[in-house]
Amino acid sequence: GSAWRSVWARAEADERLRDRIVPELPYILAEVMHAFEVERACTLADFLVRRTHIAFETRDAGRGAARRVAPLLAPLLGWDSAEMDRQLERYGAEARRLFAVDAKEP
Repeated sequence: GSAWRSVWARAEADERLRDRIVPELPYILAEVMHAFEVERACTLADFLVRRTHIAFETRDAGRGAARRVAPLLAPLLGWDSAEMDRQLERYGAEARRLFAVDAKEP
């Protein structure tokens, strides 16, 4: 997006942030940091569904990506391991809600 220079500056400062969140998609870990520190994303769903479209572009609705970015966010958001587990469960519930197929007959 329009903040690409800021995102790339983070990646230049820390080469670990150049890694892709999902190998097949263009999103890098620096985007996570930018979304939470600058854009004030506040949940895993906020990032994976709204800031990027990882939830829509992966077969698991972003669950694997959530497990990858949660440890990066934990220190930023003051999450201990128990809170990180709660946030991952919360994301899983949100993904199930968003991507559930209602099989009710008309």
